[in-house]
Amino acid sequence: MNIPASKQQRIVIIGGGFAGIALAKKLRNKKLQVVLLDKHNYHTFQPLLYQVATGGLEAGSIAYPIRKVIQEYKDFYFRLTSVKEIDTENQKIISEIGDLNYDYLVIATGSKTNYFGNKEIERHSMSMKTIPQSLNIRSLILENFEQAVLVKDETERNALINFVLVGGGPTGVELAGALAEMKRAILQKDYPDLDIDKMQIHLIQSGGRILNTMSEKSSQAAEKFLLKLGVKIWKNVRVTNYDGRIITTNTDLTLDSATVIWTAGVQGAKIAGIDSKSLIDKAERIRVNEFNQVVGYDNIFAIGDIASMESEEYPQGHPMVAQPAMQQGKLLGENLIRLINKEAMKPFKYNDKGSMATIGRNLAVVDLPHYHFNGVFAWFVWMFVHLFSLIGFKNKAVVFLNWVYNYIRFDREGRLIIRPYKKEVLQHLQVMKFRIIKIALSVLGTFLLISCKSTQLVSTKSATLLDISKETDSSAFVNLRNYSNDFVFDMKYATSDNFLKEKVYPCEECFLRVKTVKALLEANKSFLQKGFRIKIYDCYRPKSIQKKMWKIVPDANYVANPKKGSIHNRGGAVDISLVNTNGKELDMGTKFDFFGKEASQNYLDLTEEILANRRLLKEIMLQHNFKSFDSEWWHYNLNGSNKDEVSNLKWNCPN
Repeated sequence: MNIPASKQQRIVIIGGGFAGIALAKKLRNKKLQVVLLDKHNYHTFQPLLYQVATGGLEAGSIAYPIRKVIQEYKDFYFRLTSVKEIDTENQKIISEIGDLNYDYLVIATGSKTNYFGNKEIERHSMSMKTIPQSLNIRSLILENFEQAVLVKDETERNALINFVLVGGGPTGVELAGALAEMKRAILQKDYPDLDIDKMQIHLIQSGGRILNTMSEKSSQAAEKFLLKLGVKIWKNVRVTNYDGRIITTNTDLTLDSATVIWTAGVQGAKIAGIDSKSLIDKAERIRVNEFNQVVGYDNIFAIGDIASMESEEYPQGHPMVAQPAMQQGKLLGENLIRLINKEAMKPFKYNDKGSMATIGRNLAVVDLPHYHFNGVFAWFVWMFVHLFSLIGFKNKAVVFLNWVYNYIRFDREGRLIIRPYKKEVLQHLQVMKFRIIKIALSVLGTFLLISCKSTQLVSTKSATLLDISKETDSSAFVNLRNYSNDFVFDMKYATSDNFLKEKVYPCEECFLRVKTVKALLEANKSFLQKGFRIKIYDCYRPKSIQKKMWKIVPDANYVANPKKGSIHNRGGAVDISLVNTNGKELDMGTKFDFFGKEASQNYLDLTEEILANRRLLKEIMLQHNFKSFDSEWWHYNLNGSNKDEVSNLKWNCPN
């Protein structure tokens, strides 16, 4: 990381959110070396993300450069990186740009969206925790309206202009109000050829009232305001699934929408390396004592959303909002100085200053410790508090002027599609390139010689490709190489570059049952349209090879027991990854046949790029009748292939 050595003790802060920045300010120019790490080079004022998503503000007005915050701090360093793991035994963090030792470590990684384990909802809905996500929502909203003016089918058009917000907390309520105001004053002007009255905004809340963390008075007032704005509120309804078009719930309610924004919950953004005894599983928060020390560690602290300080008053930890984060950051700055000076630390006591939410123009609700009010005055209080909390005079001025302009003109000029959300398909020339190759190679040739009664498969290295549609026996074994040149082959078990450290295949061939090849060819077509190709590591595996692998590693966690056989032995499984048009393999977080927890489909503590790559691979494969394997991101089984017989058919290697 190129951090200079220092005689002073080093404090490493992971995260530049409300908690991390508050701590950094308290450690300014102390006799310490401080290193702040974050995956973004800016601090985000998250309470106003919904205004970026709905075009009320530009992203730059709620973001502030972290380096500008610390530019006058002595012996203070910032590095742009994601932290992968904490090595507590050796007191160092492991990041994408290198390792760094610490004397004291502060985890302030904040929170991330909680989908409560529903992968389908996570795949198809939108979340709003970061500026890029807010810009994606804004682009999707506007793109859907642009698409709506083009489609003739009324059902499709209505789905494009219907919005569903899942979660009736402050984020969901404020977003619903902003969309309702766009409908009332802006969208009907921008899209005069659309019947904007048919635009629907649904707010779904699993509990009995919205804003359930605020007073009942404020909850009722907010509901009244939203209903007046035309928002449809569904209470005591829990979303069970969303397939990209239809929302299903635990009731008879189903909704047809192309835009679902998930604001129903958050969980801690934890980092690997902390002992499991110090973690709360479902919430993924870190247990801390009254000094924000991580339970079980003397020199590791956690503050903000990631920290769970359980007490009689807050048995599940403090609310995951800005105020506890900032207060914990400030006090920890003082306590670290006390700790280094061998003085007693002060316990944290949360000062609840109240909560608030804005619903729209002149409409807001405010809960102070002893007062609850709503309406115009509450709206002005909400604006003042948020303006005062922004970092930087310029941001305060820009936001204030935007609000004044929007109030006078009743407009939102930030409705720009700067970065299209929907992924573009493969460029025309690239598509033509693949088509030309396939046409040139798709001429009549000799059929692959397969004898169902034989115990041998013939390998035919022919330059002429065969047509899979002519294969009538779906259970027969064929060589994938003979049907397409659009795959990349890296057959690991034909080499010693695998977890066995031994070559077990006689040569590099990829045999599969006909039905598996057909599905795989269609899947690869979908990838080609997006600019990618499938890279294959393993295909059909004879039972004799399975026995050989079991003899090397007789552990069912790594090798399927040959007594039962695996889907590989049935010709219905493939181990794959993706490469781009230049042949570069996409980063999937681990290499093929790495069997650690990081290889799991459910492991989310990875960079957004890696998660997006895994989602792309899984999404297309599922669309083409394959099933994923939870513990291995690379493994896919064709649906129904478990019913096929285990085979010991073998192939002849080419001369």
